[in-house]
Amino acid sequence: MKILFLQKMSGIAGSERYMLNILPEMKKQGLNVSFLVLQHPRNQKKNDYFIEILKSENIPVFVLNSCLSLSPWLIFKAYFLIKRENFNILHTNLIHADFLGAILKKFFQISAKIISTKHGYSESFQTKHSFDYTKLKKDPFFLISKWAATYANKVICISKSLESFYENSKIVKKEKLLTIPYGFNFTYTPSSKDGVKFNFGYPQIIVPGRLEPVKQHHLLLEILPDLKPLFPDLSVIMVGSGSLSKHLQELSSTLQLNSFVQWMGFQDNVHDYIENSDLMIIPSRSEGFGLVILEAWFHAKPVIGFNVPALNNIIETGKDGVLVEPFSKKDLLNATIEMLSDSLKMSAYGNAGQKKQKEIFGMDSMVLKTIQVFESLSHDSPINQAHSN
Repeated sequence: MKILFLQKMSGIAGSERYMLNILPEMKKQGLNVSFLVLQHPRNQKKNDYFIEILKSENIPVFVLNSCLSLSPWLIFKAYFLIKRENFNILHTNLIHADFLGAILKKFFQISAKIISTKHGYSESFQTKHSFDYTKLKKDPFFLISKWAATYANKVICISKSLESFYENSKIVKKEKLLTIPYGFNFTYTPSSKDGVKFNFGYPQIIVPGRLEPVKQHHLLLEILPDLKPLFPDLSVIMVGSGSLSKHLQELSSTLQLNSFVQWMGFQDNVHDYIENSDLMIIPSRSEGFGLVILEAWFHAKPVIGFNVPALNNIIETGKDGVLVEPFSKKDLLNATIEMLSDSLKMSAYGNAGQKKQKEIFGMDSMVLKTIQVFESLSHDSPINQAHSN
């Protein structure tokens, strides 16, 4: 069995890191996996690192460039690639790949089965409404998502909250849905020995994530003037880039935070910053999953966030982190003060999270469950067929 993962890409974020973890593991299990990068030519450099990693794992990578989100040229190129390479399964990720897969199934009658993995929904919708399906409108994103789902054999969601959203919204039929949470093995993540380079004070808070409205960085910035006097050596590390970069840095200046807030921009490897921090805060309005939580827990760091999907599918308040009332700056401030004031609590929560990351959100479980989905669509074991192809 030959499996083609495909996605439109413009750099490495949560779904791309999912690929970088699951594909090499599937390769080790004997599956014949390849990846198709759909990209605008201007994003080529952003995707080079991703492509290099997969190629270093001997995973074939195909690239289709298109200035349009979807063009006849792109569709025909994808069709001839699938036909030439004789792929049996298309594993589509995000709406562009879902739409392309559905077009190929509907109009080109490809025989390959389609599995779609849902990493979230429209970011503009999530920013306004989290995963409140009652707020949905029949806009192009909704209509394309629903139409594409009719041609998917299975739809994998990365959290129970996301599965409930797609079921209740009737975008995807219930019998097609299942949840397979992210699983990661960070053991081999590159690590610098120069801790000083990544530590700017004590305690140090790390806030990872794209600088976009859904991440709500402004709520964290607005509590810092009240936090700093209590912790004179406080350092706050912002790791990420995005459309709000200039606006948020201007807000930081207005609030007179520049002496202890560090803007690190996009980083290929956030682990050095996490390892040298004491606490992670995620002020997001919603998350499809919340991969950075697992990254924090790998380094035994506690996490604070709002009580929203899918953070509340992962964090257990009072055990491995703290969830506070959405979107209360007062509650966020109080929880942060309480956590930073109690080193024993930070250590206990971090250690509990580390245990959960290994036992529940480990790589083995995610890979096994995904392989089982492949097997459910085939009469023969994909591992056995991989060796014969």
